[in-house]
Amino acid sequence: MARTSAYVKTSIWTDEFRALPVEAQHLYIAIWTSAGLSYAGVADWRPARLAKIASNLTPDKVVEAGLILHHGLYVVVDEETEEVLIRSFIRNDGLMEQPNVAAAMVRDYAKIASPALRGVIVFELQRLFEEAPELKGWRDPKSGKERASSLLGNPSVNPSLNPSGWGSGNPSVNPPELEIGTHPETHAPLPSPNSLLPAPAPSSPSGRIPRASAKGTRIPDPFVVDEAMRDWAVDRGYTGDWCMQQTERFINYWTAKPGKDGVKTDWRATWRNWILKAADDLPANRPAGKADLFDRAMERAQQRLEIVP
Repeated sequence: MARTSAYVKTSIWTDEFRALPVEAQHLYIAIWTSAGLSYAGVADWRPARLAKIASNLTPDKVVEAGLILHHGLYVVVDEETEEVLIRSFIRNDGLMEQPNVAAAMVRDYAKIASPALRGVIVFELQRLFEEAPELKGWRDPKSGKERASSLLGNPSVNPSLNPSGWGSGNPSVNPPELEIGTHPETHAPLPSPNSLLPAPAPSSPSGRIPRASAKGTRIPDPFVVDEAMRDWAVDRGYTGDWCMQQTERFINYWTAKPGKDGVKTDWRATWRNWILKAADDLPANRPAGKADLFDRAMERAQQRLEIVP
């Protein structure tokens, strides 16, 4: 039973998805709607072939976009087996509401070559079962015969552990199994020495950047670039040296600013605006604040895939 249509929820257009580069968005939709995508959400990962879906697409651009999706947990890529999994496909495609389609998913699961991708599928099924055990796809409603529920006891792999090792330079050979219901975001990333912005230094409670305040405050001392701010800069491709240079200027300027003009209600937003204006002020022939897209994706990969053991 081959797929002839694709069901994509309009809720995909969240702020998080909109923050992706258009190349990554396009690749994601292209994989989801491809005729070769199985009922398990797995398709062939062949950049040269995927590059043929658009006239100006190249294999290198496919890899760059794929890295961004992989490290954002939109997809999981296993280069060794040349397979790519849309992580949330089974959850969002609606197939678990149809017993016959769920049975097709189980059959397609058995055809997957990558142990990592099979483990991620089980992980997502376990989460879905805890949330919606009433779905008809778990068992045949008439005979009670197992359908998707037959997979729940198989090895489970948390996708945030980068089980395929793609882009990390440090593949996980035997990714650990996780308890049912464990969520990927519970594994916080550690900063990498190669990340575009260094990890924030420890600060005292008085030095932490306060949340937006109606009254406003002067710039914190010390001013700490936290993880959310680093992620924001990395997403836009600003290099570490340039960003830290701008941050030093930012601190010096606002520390010396006298009176009420030196009081702001949201220092994170003030810092972001400073960085954006500094980048806009760069000469057109000197993009000193920008990194190459592929380097950006690799740096983000190294930052994201170091995890707390």
